[in-house]
Amino acid sequence: MDDSNAPDRFISREKAEGHLQPVQDDLAINDEATLFASPLPIVGERKTTTRKEVWSWYVYYVGNSGLGPFNFAISAWQNLLYLAGWDPAYPKGTVPCGDGACNLIAFGSERSVNSIVLITNGLSFAFQAVLFLIMGSFADYGVIRPHITTAFTVLAWAVSFAWLGVEDPSKWQAGTALYILGLIGYQGALTFWTAAFPGLARDLPEIKDSEEKLARGDTDRKSHDRLDMLARNRLANVSFLVCSLGELVVLAILAGVLEGVINDDPDSNTKALSIVCAYSAGIWSESLLFITCSWLTRNHK
Repeated sequence: MDDSNAPDRFISREKAEGHLQPVQDDLAINDEATLFASPLPIVGERKTTTRKEVWSWYVYYVGNSGLGPFNFAISAWQNLLYLAGWDPAYPKGTVPCGDGACNLIAFGSERSVNSIVLITNGLSFAFQAVLFLIMGSFADYGVIRPHITTAFTVLAWAVSFAWLGVEDPSKWQAGTALYILGLIGYQGALTFWTAAFPGLARDLPEIKDSEEKLARGDTDRKSHDRLDMLARNRLANVSFLVCSLGELVVLAILAGVLEGVINDDPDSNTKALSIVCAYSAGIWSESLLFITCSWLTRNHK
């Protein structure tokens, strides 16, 4: 069969060797099957990922490591529960909690602190499940992901700083609300931050160069896919490395802060945990405001 009159939108048969699929130009795409089968991103605005943008994405993870809302908030909250509760071996409210069981009136009845923690975590999970079912698709589609990330980040900031106002055991209900909201803010920000890295990798200069070679027939799809996979793995692994190194510095500073405020009384312990939560928000805000602005404003990622 003579290929001399083949449409220009297909590459030549010779270049199709090596498992390379025919690549159509944008005008030839007229059905969803073609769109999803293409190895190349062929719709939407494409902007090359810059080095500054990649490092902004890395450093954001130092702030959004969960130090406050995920790691220390639960300690601050459970500390309030134990200080507000009583020992169930004695009449209600007469003997403070010791090393054994500890009860409190919560969710309509008297419950152990362990039961309260389990119920609260279940409620937090349920809220997150409903929320992500509604808006989870925006992590991969559309242009509002950076704005959603910002909203979750601001929520986590506000909750972390609000712990400074919850240092009295009588405010354990407020602590419960802050704990739930903090988890939602942290998990939401982390989810939408994580969803950015495939787009960042796809628009790296070397990946876009490989796409052009694939379109010209100078490389095959297997080689292109391997390069794309390695780029994604590199971004993910370096982000974990940067976060770990950053956290070493953050925790070293935190140790000095705690040394200055802690002593043997329970009130000091409560205050210290509140300071830790607020401190984590300060680190997060600095990493976002001064280093990651370029990433948050590039809404194509």
